[in-house]
Amino acid sequence: MTSDRADETFVGRFRGKHFEDFTLGEEFHSPGRTITEADVVAFANLSWDHNPIHVNQEFASRTLFRSRIAHGALTLAVATGFAHQTGILEGTTIALASQNIRYLEPVRIGDTLSLKLWVSHLEPVGRGNRGLVTLSTQMRNQTGKCVAEGEWVVMIRGRERRAKNGPS
Repeated sequence: MTSDRADETFVGRFRGKHFEDFTLGEEFHSPGRTITEADVVAFANLSWDHNPIHVNQEFASRTLFRSRIAHGALTLAVATGFAHQTGILEGTTIALASQNIRYLEPVRIGDTLSLKLWVSHLEPVGRGNRGLVTLSTQMRNQTGKCVAEGEWVVMIRGRERRAKNGPS
């Protein structure tokens, strides 16, 4: 099987929502996931961000946080994975247009995070075959405290439309 054929097979089986399927105020929730020491170390190595607040307990114990904390970018990366886990973007996302995020609380090793998304704006673009979906986001820890919030703008495929004078 060629890779083109594999892509066709995947696209034919997506479970993501089309632009027309989204409604204002609609909510989506991810499962939870615990941030581990391995996550923080792997992200430090991947990103080359070895700031001691993330990787050195002795240093971190003398800071405002009193312990190591996860990278903000790790928190954002986990949030994007959570969004994928909801299934709403699978196979229908064309592009991520923007992500704005505000970090409100530190994420510590051992925290269990989950994501809430809700549709806050819908804007059709092009010839009606796609649109921009604005998703407001909240990342919460195991106690329900919001550790990060933001807004993502995602371009989403519309449903296939038949040409006006084309076959019926």
